[in-house]
Amino acid sequence: LPQSLEPLREKIGVLSLGESSICTAFCISSDAIATASHCLLGTTQTPPPDLTRISFSVGGGAKRTSMLDGRSRSDMRARLS
Repeated sequence: LPQSLEPLREKIGVLSLGESSICTAFCISSDAIATASHCLLGTTQTPPPDLTRISFSVGGGAKRTSMLDGRSRSDMRARLS
């Protein structure tokens, strides 16, 4: 990471399902992240992931889990429309 972008290291991270990285995401506040909808909702070709198993990590650090706080896919779809 170039020195000029170093402050972003703790803002940009990876969504993982078990040991597999599935998407990138970025922090928009201390308790919220933003990512593409297909990462959480799937596509017509790809089924959605098990939301209870997704974790988020930034800067190569420890993973943060339970980021969805019990929100359902229908809750997320409603927020996207």
